[in-house]
Amino acid sequence: MKTVSFNVKLPDQCYKFSISKHHNKCTNIEPIEIKDVTGITKSITPNQLVYVMKEFNLLNRFRRRIFNLLKELSSTTVLFYVIEPINGGLIDYAWCRRAFRITWEKVEIENLMSWLSTLGGAFSALGDSFEKCAEKAGRISEYQLKLASKSGDPSIIARCKLYYSISLIQKGRLKAAKKLVLEQYEFAKEERLTGDERTYKMCHGIWLKLQYAHSLKRLQRQKISQ
Repeated sequence: MKTVSFNVKLPDQCYKFSISKHHNKCTNIEPIEIKDVTGITKSITPNQLVYVMKEFNLLNRFRRRIFNLLKELSSTTVLFYVIEPINGGLIDYAWCRRAFRITWEKVEIENLMSWLSTLGGAFSALGDSFEKCAEKAGRISEYQLKLASKSGDPSIIARCKLYYSISLIQKGRLKAAKKLVLEQYEFAKEERLTGDERTYKMCHGIWLKLQYAHSLKRLQRQKISQ
């Protein structure tokens, strides 16, 4: 099959891109004289050219369509691209600023979540003996949940709800804690299939704590009845 080609014109230089259907990609790029360029003229920006060449190298279907288009134009016709002057470079600064802000927000949320987990864990450890500490741990868990909602990560949201269920157990609200743990357990089973067992193991650990709280409550009732 005969090779077809198209030309790209830069402000001071032209390049010829040769395409072979056998290799299904650009097999040759060479500079040519501007006076040798003839054929159909089409304007394209530098950014558009970069994206076109990227898609051409990645997508087989796109390469076939380009080849068939050039073939239909016949081997004597050259597809001629006139490149407009570069305005601001090829970097998408707006997207870079957005990506930087999103990344920085995620880093700060992760950092704050770590501090809150440490602080909440300390209050939670004392919550079995002091109700005020259990209430404080619950408020910290609620704040963590608000932060987790901003991040949009369902795993972090589920773990924050489980943290809150511990404070519910410590305050004696066993039914509410049971409902919350069971809801997160359904999510944890699906997450476990993806290889992440952290939430699943947390559910089992808190469920054991809930069973222990129920057993203590039964013992207290038996003592009162006696």
